[in-house]
Amino acid sequence: MSRGKLKPEDERCIQTNYVYLKENLNALDIVDYLYQHSVITLDDKENISKPGLSRPDRNEVLLSTLLNAGPGDAFKYFLASLSKQYLHVLKKVQNKEGRTVDSGEQQTQSLLDKLADKDRIIANLKDENESLKIDLSTSKMEIEKLTKDLKTTNEDLKYQKSENAKLLGQLAKALKNVDSLKEQLKNGRSATDEFQLLSGDGMKTTVFGKHDLEILSKSNADVQEEATGCLKHAGHTGSIPNETFSINDLPAGYRHELVYKCIKSLADLTVRIAVSTTSVDRPEFIPGTTCPYYFSDTRGQSVTRTGTGFVVNTVMLDCTNKSLNACSCTKCLQSETRSKRFWRVRVITHPALVYDTTEARHTTVRLFYDKNDSPGFILDNCVDFQVKDETNLLEFDTCDIDNCLNLGRKCKEFIKYREHTSNYLVNKNHDTIFIVSHPHGNVKRVSFGKLQFSSSIDEYFSKIVYTGETCPGSTGAPVYQIGKENIRIHQGTSLNGLNYSKSFIHYRGNGRSQSASDCLLS
Repeated sequence: MSRGKLKPEDERCIQTNYVYLKENLNALDIVDYLYQHSVITLDDKENISKPGLSRPDRNEVLLSTLLNAGPGDAFKYFLASLSKQYLHVLKKVQNKEGRTVDSGEQQTQSLLDKLADKDRIIANLKDENESLKIDLSTSKMEIEKLTKDLKTTNEDLKYQKSENAKLLGQLAKALKNVDSLKEQLKNGRSATDEFQLLSGDGMKTTVFGKHDLEILSKSNADVQEEATGCLKHAGHTGSIPNETFSINDLPAGYRHELVYKCIKSLADLTVRIAVSTTSVDRPEFIPGTTCPYYFSDTRGQSVTRTGTGFVVNTVMLDCTNKSLNACSCTKCLQSETRSKRFWRVRVITHPALVYDTTEARHTTVRLFYDKNDSPGFILDNCVDFQVKDETNLLEFDTCDIDNCLNLGRKCKEFIKYREHTSNYLVNKNHDTIFIVSHPHGNVKRVSFGKLQFSSSIDEYFSKIVYTGETCPGSTGAPVYQIGKENIRIHQGTSLNGLNYSKSFIHYRGNGRSQSASDCLLS
């Protein structure tokens, strides 16, 4: 392609109509035609079509390129390109002196052509505008998605960093307590129990165990911290928070609505128990053994420990025109007028946690503790205490009508679902157990295990060994063999990691409950 200036007359024609051409053309409409006929090069075409140029600027680039297209046929092809879409412009340019010589009819037609051209330009601009809107909307969506992804990534990183810090804290605490744990094992079975079980094959098995009570001191009274630093079951992966416990968490073969409701109803009756003193009357040794009795080394001291218990029944009392005393709950004792109609709530736990009346007077029971912000339903003024062998009973007065009615319903629900479950599982092996407890004095959790050994002593007394995750704070927790009638009371964990219990009650809810060895409850 030869380059250089146009022929003088062609150059003069463009120069004469330069402003008109710049304002009335759209270079994009004719650039392909000019390129096809070798008037412009590919580079010229790209310069003319460059994004971001306004229409006049784009036309100016075209005219500058055309003026240097050489003395050949460039101008002829330029005029030919105008004949397809810009007749009115062509007629204007062909008037070499820049004057309009059209007749009236031609002028009218020229105006119509101009209007049509403007309409076409407007339509093109609208299409381009819509395209830009779509591109802008797409870009906004992509930016929003990227922003959201970035936020999520930052949150994930922050969470992972927090989890790593927690794990490092747990590891540091565990390492710090290793020497202490080794020293305890070296010194023998401190505060342990010892008994024999008869296994299914007739072999006697001796079991040494330790209580599952959580001891809280002034330096670690935060129960959340106690749970985080657990040495027995780090992470508590073998138990499920009662708040989130669902039918899908049941062991295979037991995923039935009746079994689920049976467990949930007993979980609703499970309570956290805290005792803030140790009685001076605790014996030095466990009867019949040389093992130190639980907390005998802290007799007479204010040492707070936590464990678990469960409500066995509630009794409504009305002292109007009767010899009964009015309600003795803390609220009433601080009021000038005590309620004459109230409820007596009965709670079962293990003597390792609450030994006698002295300790019962320093006992606090928290009910419905399923999450950290659960509303407090507290019983803290024990009005009666009974103990028999491996079971004890605490009685509390309260005039909290709503919570007591709820407790009464839960007692009846457990009896109903327990009976239905027994019928449903009549042909199953009753070796699956569940435990509901408050590990480390924290919110209640549900764990599952299997019965390992069982040895009956008499009609009401037996000893069992079983698996299942239990942590400090679990002593006194209800242990239920799914499909059975009785509730056992978790005592502790043997040195080989198995759990054990030496007592049970025949649970009758708001009827009569009988202890493992005698009629403990009336």
